[in-house]
Amino acid sequence: MRRRSCASCRKTTSNALLSRIYLHAFLLTGAPLYRRVVEETLAYVLREMTSPPLEIAVVGDPQEEGARALLQAVFHYYVPNKVVACGKDSDVFLLKDRAQISTRPTAYVCRNNACQVPITSPTELAKHLPKFGEIR
Repeated sequence: MRRRSCASCRKTTSNALLSRIYLHAFLLTGAPLYRRVVEETLAYVLREMTSPPLEIAVVGDPQEEGARALLQAVFHYYVPNKVVACGKDSDVFLLKDRAQISTRPTAYVCRNNACQVPITSPTELAKHLPKFGEIR
C-alpha cells in the first residue's frame, strides 16, 4: 500500500511553524499585529483539529465510471478535515450498512456518522460540497 501525504497535516504543521515565527517577531518587537496573527492562526488550527471530520462514503466500484465521477466531484473541492472511502462490500467502517441506490454508485456525506440524503449524481454532490470547503 502506498502512503499518501496528509494535506491537512501539512497545513496544520505550516500554520504551527508560522505561529512560532510570528510569536518570535512579537516577542522581539512587541508589535500587536504579530500577536494578533499568532492568536488568529492558533484559533484556526484549534478549530481544524477539534472539529469532526466530514465523512464521505462512495459506495461503488472505484474502477467504474459512476464511482469515479462521484470521487471527482468530492476532490474538486478543498474540504479540510475530510475522510473519503470508496468501495463495495467492504469491512471499512465508513462503508458499512451503506448501499447503492438502484444499483448506481452512491455518495453519503456525513458528520459524526449522521448522513444527509444519499446522492447518486456527481452534479448534485457538487452542489452540496461547497458549504463544507472551497473550490480547487
